[in-house]
Amino acid sequence: MQTQRLCQTLVLTLSSKLVLICRLLTPLKPPDLGFSSDTSGILVMEEVMRRIARFLSMIPLLPKGRQQIKDMAMFLTCHQFLNDFGCGSQGDHAVLLCNYFMYLGKRSALLLGEGVPEGKTVYVIVWDTFFGASPSTDVCIWNPVSGVKYSPRDPFIPLTCVTCIVFNDNVSTKECN
Repeated sequence: MQTQRLCQTLVLTLSSKLVLICRLLTPLKPPDLGFSSDTSGILVMEEVMRRIARFLSMIPLLPKGRQQIKDMAMFLTCHQFLNDFGCGSQGDHAVLLCNYFMYLGKRSALLLGEGVPEGKTVYVIVWDTFFGASPSTDVCIWNPVSGVKYSPRDPFIPLTCVTCIVFNDNVSTKECN
């Protein structure tokens, strides 16, 4: 018996073209959301990221299945999502959030997998590297629809299984049991 994979490396655009999902990820300047001009570091960047996620969470979500042809997911470009339609799927929200975070200099990617209660879902993962006496890397996962940030160790994270990580230049897949 063949299991259905949750990782689609090719997605359908509104112009009916198949594109590699990586092609949707490119740094994009976020709108001015009243960011502080204070450059004191981590707390300011955390607030900027929180405001961007909150902004995206206010954009209406299309019901599941509305942006799908057979089993092929359809993705909008960021311009179509924001300017033409004003609403989009969870994938559209995730692509835009990832693009905004990349503009801020954050290493970020899409996480495709399964979640509760969403089923097939897309989240955004961000890696922060801190240099100092003991260099460390902090990882956080953002729900692009609710704007909530999770730690990967959070027992209440809705994401239950990751089958694919999409970077702006590569796609990594894994089996989920």
